[in-house]
Amino acid sequence: MKKTLIIIFIFITTFSYIGFGQTNTIETKDPFKIEIDSIKFFLKTNNPKLALLRIEKNEQKVRNSNMQDKLQKLLLLKGFALKNTGNYDKALKAFAEAVSLFDKTKDTLTVSKAYNGMAQVEMLKGNLYNAIKNLEKTIEYKKLANDKRGEGIAYNTLGNVYFQLGNNEKAIKNYEAALKIFDEINFIPGKATVYNEIGVVYDNMANYENIENFREAENYYKKAIELFRQINDSIQIALTTQNIGIIHSQLFSLYNSKNKKTESAKEFNIAKKHFKESYIILKKHGAINKIPDVLINLAALYMGKKNYDESIKYLNTALEYKNQTDLPAYMLANIYYYLASAYFNKNNIDKAKQYINQSIDIAQKSGLKKNLAESYKLLSEIYKTSGEYKKSIDALNNYISIKDTLINEQTNRIIQQFGVKEKQRELELKQAQIQKKEAENRAQRTFIYTLSILIFFILAIVVLIFKQYRDKKKANEMLEAKNKLILQQKQEITDSIMYAQNIQTAILPPLEEIEKNTRGFSLLFMPKDIVSGDFYWSKFIPEREILYIAVADCTGHGVPGAFMSMLGISFLNEITTNNNFLLPGDILTRLREKIITSLHNLAKDGMDISFVAIDKQNKTVYFSGAYNPLYVIRQKSKDGIDADSTAENEDYVLYELKGDRMPIGYSPKQNDFNTKQFIYQENDILVMFSDGFADQFGGSKGKKFKYKKFKNILLSSANSEPEHTKTLLYNAFVEWKGANEQTDDITVMEIVL
Repeated sequence: MKKTLIIIFIFITTFSYIGFGQTNTIETKDPFKIEIDSIKFFLKTNNPKLALLRIEKNEQKVRNSNMQDKLQKLLLLKGFALKNTGNYDKALKAFAEAVSLFDKTKDTLTVSKAYNGMAQVEMLKGNLYNAIKNLEKTIEYKKLANDKRGEGIAYNTLGNVYFQLGNNEKAIKNYEAALKIFDEINFIPGKATVYNEIGVVYDNMANYENIENFREAENYYKKAIELFRQINDSIQIALTTQNIGIIHSQLFSLYNSKNKKTESAKEFNIAKKHFKESYIILKKHGAINKIPDVLINLAALYMGKKNYDESIKYLNTALEYKNQTDLPAYMLANIYYYLASAYFNKNNIDKAKQYINQSIDIAQKSGLKKNLAESYKLLSEIYKTSGEYKKSIDALNNYISIKDTLINEQTNRIIQQFGVKEKQRELELKQAQIQKKEAENRAQRTFIYTLSILIFFILAIVVLIFKQYRDKKKANEMLEAKNKLILQQKQEITDSIMYAQNIQTAILPPLEEIEKNTRGFSLLFMPKDIVSGDFYWSKFIPEREILYIAVADCTGHGVPGAFMSMLGISFLNEITTNNNFLLPGDILTRLREKIITSLHNLAKDGMDISFVAIDKQNKTVYFSGAYNPLYVIRQKSKDGIDADSTAENEDYVLYELKGDRMPIGYSPKQNDFNTKQFIYQENDILVMFSDGFADQFGGSKGKKFKYKKFKNILLSSANSEPEHTKTLLYNAFVEWKGANEQTDDITVMEIVL
């Protein structure tokens, strides 16, 4: 429900103020002025068809009079009228003609409104990059017209577009530009709305690892509420209070999933308090069209607590508003879906069927594909529970078919957007390469072309998988035949991803250099899926006798993680291509810059990494890490190492050197990575790893393996061959995991110096 709560004030203000603001209220007998005022009145009262009739009546007369300033204003209003009737292409044409008259009229304010109108149309059509271009033009002409409020509103709208594209950094940058202008002119409604929208961005960036973003979002929401109080806007106070409730509802879910009972109970009570405050305010002020949203949020909160009776109570209350206001189709579909889910969890199958079928009916009529897919999935579970297996499989096939359509649509959008972003990135790279050496130019071009071909090739494999899955899926009346078809499709998908695995395996570096330049070595590499989001990398510089080794954990696993791992390997090869010695901290800093440049619209994507450089001439180990640490195991009788923490047994000490608490990717903290070093001694053991082993759920209580047991295994096998340690780790993992699913990709590398 979070996205439905984004405050739409700026869009409303944009449509009214930018389109029709600054009306001259001085009475006049000018017939054209009277006609213009009539058209504006029809547009403001949501009668665009009547506005168009007025425009058609006057347009030819104005064209014949050759009065370009009047024609320009009439075309502007025509564009908004056509937009409001859904004639988007004709609207764009009218706005463009209004812009073309600027050379004759020099009317910067009208042109700024025309560009803003084009931006609104492009947003409605889903062409967000075209919307950005028109908003930038809007801002340019707003500045020329000295329309400060319009300029601030345009910056805010630009922030909304970047937020929709997932570029949180640029969204916040434009919101802050709007905030600066609104502060200068003391436009309190604008300031309050911008605070609210910045809060939404931080809320969107938050997760269990970045809980501080939830707190940041709440701070901005509270600033917005203070300003809304100054202008007595009770409805916006209620909606922003609801946003705060959603933050704590999400924290409740996160802590609940981690079995942190004290924290989850606290967050539940805070969320409930804010939702009820919002409900009371909305009810007091008669905002009946916004009340159902709060009730659905309360119902979802109680669903998370498995209090289905309370959840049903709130959903039925939300449903009562159906007769008082026109509830959107998606909201009705959601209410019926949640009612079905609640009754299904209460084992009331008849009512569950009744409500899920109502949800399906609304979703089908309204073209709500996502709602329809999830409803069919729940219907399949309901039929399965009631023993109606044929109906269960039919519902499941409907779910698969709709999900397949959604995935293909999403894939096409991603490919289209990726193409636009690639073109923009190539232009920026070409501009930067002018001042570089010719050799660097050739290397950069080769890298860009190789990376583009590789990514498009893998995307083509994914699209091919979906196409094969869709083309080969056929209706079959018999249950046995349908099961065989599903098994066949699964095998085809697996074969395709196995081919992708061959590509990833070919890119991973060979391990001979590590074996040649160390006393012993072992690698436990266990992807969760066929392809891995973990990767390992090494390179030997013979002139300096330097051995680089890295173990990395990319965002996600499976195909998405594999994309990121191939980027990491390619960038590491590029950074070290000249064979000059670089400290690990410098390498990680450069790697982060390249990852952010390449994936600037994917703020949460990146990797954690442990990176060492082994200097054989000086018997020195250099280490740098992004979140991931390095373990050094040394005999107790030898000199110690300056470490962040230690663990030991009778014969050995495990020294832990922690990495910097920054990822290889975008984060608020962007310091250079540090490098730690120590003199190594014969038979020292280095251990590099991802978090998949310690985070595996299992055992009799279904908890994580954790690092204490992991360290104990490493210490107990310190006097053994590395392959023996690998066997011990594998056996311990299998025994702990039991029947549970593997949680994440696993990589553990042990090196004996």
